[in-house]
Amino acid sequence: QAGRPTLRMHSDMGLFIVMTPPQYFDLVTKDPVAGPTDPGFYLQLADGSIVKPRLPQNSLLVMNGEGIAHWVRSPAAHQVYAPPHEVSVPDLSGIGRAWYGRMFLPAREAY
Repeated sequence: QAGRPTLRMHSDMGLFIVMTPPQYFDLVTKDPVAGPTDPGFYLQLADGSIVKPRLPQNSLLVMNGEGIAHWVRSPAAHQVYAPPHEVSVPDLSGIGRAWYGRMFLPAREAY
């Protein structure tokens, strides 16, 4: 594992989340640098296995949240999988890590 878990295994409560792969930069020069070989993102598949997804730069990851099964009014909604995931940031001496993610929630009046 990459380091001490920053966020332990959990699933998000929104409808879904969209996130970028992390970007790394030198804290002194602010120039982009290569990140660690293990960026520390772990995902639990529906069969219970834990994987380390490889996210290409300039990509987005979209994951279902727990809220989708509660909000969608369909008999199949309970079959939607919200993957638990964990982030363990490695020791990045002198290197900064930037990441962006946005969780989408239903509007209050959408009930």
